[in-house]
Amino acid sequence: MVKIKQRFRILISYKGLKYYGWQRQTNLPSIQSTVEAALKKIFQKDIPVIGAGRTDTGTHALGQTAHFDLSVIPKFCLQKALNAFLLPKDICVRRVWKAPPYFHALRSAIGKHYKYFILNRPSPCVFRKGLIYWYPYRMDINLLQRMNQTLSGWQDFKSFQNAGTPVKSTIRNIRFAQWKKRKKQVWVFEIQGEGFLKQMIRNIVGTQLSLLKEKEPLKKWNKIFHAKDRRAACETAPALGLYLYKVSYPPELDKECQKFYAGSAGADRV
Repeated sequence: MVKIKQRFRILISYKGLKYYGWQRQTNLPSIQSTVEAALKKIFQKDIPVIGAGRTDTGTHALGQTAHFDLSVIPKFCLQKALNAFLLPKDICVRRVWKAPPYFHALRSAIGKHYKYFILNRPSPCVFRKGLIYWYPYRMDINLLQRMNQTLSGWQDFKSFQNAGTPVKSTIRNIRFAQWKKRKKQVWVFEIQGEGFLKQMIRNIVGTQLSLLKEKEPLKKWNKIFHAKDRRAACETAPALGLYLYKVSYPPELDKECQKFYAGSAGADRV
């Protein structure tokens, strides 16, 4: 007799400082393996956790999505059990849903939204160390936005792809990319698209910031963008400023996911 499994969808936030990215690593701490270890303590068995995508070593997340399957429906609050007793304080399960069996954290995703935070002032902040990139040089919002005009739509981002993960194509669809001044000394680069190449966002940010310190930055940016060669671009921005902000799914699929409360049918939708 085959046991029917219930799929669960979770929303996770984490500081990536102490972890070697999302993906499970041999003898190295990762977000995926840490969540799996917590679930094993609860259910006394290995339960694979599938994430919406990898994040680099040291990268953070405000809204990572993942899923796993259980053969039993917990009679306790799974979210509280994970957060209060099992997970380190730098990882937090923000929500838990019962999901349909065809929901897949990675394959069902239709978009990802990232933010890169920069502290723009003469001195760094000791209280934000590891959580924001300190950049003490002059920012030029008009120039940065002009660079971003080339990013939207279907484009070839080969110039901003680091080696390591083979892909069939380096063409990606970017819905929007923009710089914002969030506070007096904090700048944010936001980008949303269907998918990204390895370290693509960090390479875009690093290249733009490097060009701000050079002559004819816009001309050089256009040359780099169309070169389709990573060697043409500038240095990669540090991982510590990058946050996975949100993973998007089809609205009709969101409606089929029900918030999970122990002992209830979970009537609330996403």
